[in-house]
Amino acid sequence: MSLGIRGIDHPVIAIRDMAQGRRTYERLGFTVPPRGSHLEWGTGNWCIMFASDYLELRGVVDAGRYLHHLDEFLAVREGLMGVAFDVADAAASFEKAVAAGVAAMAPRELTRRFELAEGDTFPRFRLVFLGEGAAPGLAGALMIQHMTPQLLRRPEWLEHPNGAVAVQSLTAVVQAPRNARGAFERLFGHVGGGVQGAIAVRLERDQGVELVSPPEAVRRGLALPGVSPPYMAALALRVRDLARTATVLAKNGVPFERPEPRRLRVGPEQSCGIICDFVADAHG
Repeated sequence: MSLGIRGIDHPVIAIRDMAQGRRTYERLGFTVPPRGSHLEWGTGNWCIMFASDYLELRGVVDAGRYLHHLDEFLAVREGLMGVAFDVADAAASFEKAVAAGVAAMAPRELTRRFELAEGDTFPRFRLVFLGEGAAPGLAGALMIQHMTPQLLRRPEWLEHPNGAVAVQSLTAVVQAPRNARGAFERLFGHVGGGVQGAIAVRLERDQGVELVSPPEAVRRGLALPGVSPPYMAALALRVRDLARTATVLAKNGVPFERPEPRRLRVGPEQSCGIICDFVADAHG
């Protein structure tokens, strides 16, 4: 059974300093729109927008309010702390989750204050948080339905100096990926083939989610030093022109590697605790 997950809506990257987090991602060549903050929580965010998905940089703006575990995560490190999967109807996906035996919480509303120069706007979302064990390796996973998508994107926010156009994949490290196969089949409806020490899922929007073992993470250069599994380690982003991306990174003084001819890699010390890959868009 499919729960109606169409793709990765947005990964959540925990940052310790809101202002520094914005500067870090601008240095990586992203256009960062105005700040947002959650009305129901004490958290704020910078949302780096693409046509169909985005990156959320989330930090604390009011430590005296509910922080949805952000403070606990940041007490240990910065980095990937969650992922939201796009669904058309949160209520329907919740009912399917219950029927499939996937631990999930009933849909709830969340509102963001989007602090624009001409005045605040208030995008709304309907969320289904996934329970313990529902998404192994993907801590803080949820399903999201956008109630006001027209408030989130303007043409000037979708153009990035580094040429990034979309989220391509998310990689997490777990001790035994094969043990997550059943949970992933219940969540996504299928699990594709993978190399030894990994399982992979291909989503409707041509995005991937992969779990790899610690030895496989080391082999691929995706292990985070000093971090114990399970953890989310890496994002890959599609870019229009890899040469353009390399030029922007070099101009901004960001060190990078080229693990493959069509891939550039920026290490966690340059991107708030994540491994960030820029991959040439095969469709471009």
